[in-house]
Amino acid sequence: MNRAVAFLLLPALLLGCGAVPSQSDAVMCDVATGLVLARALAQEASAKDGGGDKNAARQLAGQARTIAQEGHDRLKTITSDDVKGGATWQALLSAYLHVGQAANALLPEYANTYGITGEELTKASGDLQTAAAALPAPCFTVSASPAAGAGISDGSG
Repeated sequence: MNRAVAFLLLPALLLGCGAVPSQSDAVMCDVATGLVLARALAQEASAKDGGGDKNAARQLAGQARTIAQEGHDRLKTITSDDVKGGATWQALLSAYLHVGQAANALLPEYANTYGITGEELTKASGDLQTAAAALPAPCFTVSASPAAGAGISDGSG
């Protein structure tokens, strides 16, 4: 499903779950979904790297980094200081940083950070779990993911 279409359908989905989201909540939900996907792609990239398929790993890592950056850019559209100071916004910002570091560690231009992907994915998972306490569960599910096992996990698998 196209991310833009998914975002447009998100308010209807949340209303169907009984939640009446604010615009900030809708943006954070969209960001969370993207970060779950980016995290899954980075995890898959790490598996490809471990299996010796460096080209596939780099491609997936690049996709993960791009999706995480898009999430960061959307997160920055929230202007409310109250929301930006809240635990959910902060957790999503931290998850973006950790997913980005995880993906970067698999790219040649960041060779000096090679080997930190697993640790960074674990940190991202913790951040996403923190955000999950305040956002509806569908925000953390990616149904059309090209990566197996998209969702929040501890980064070990």
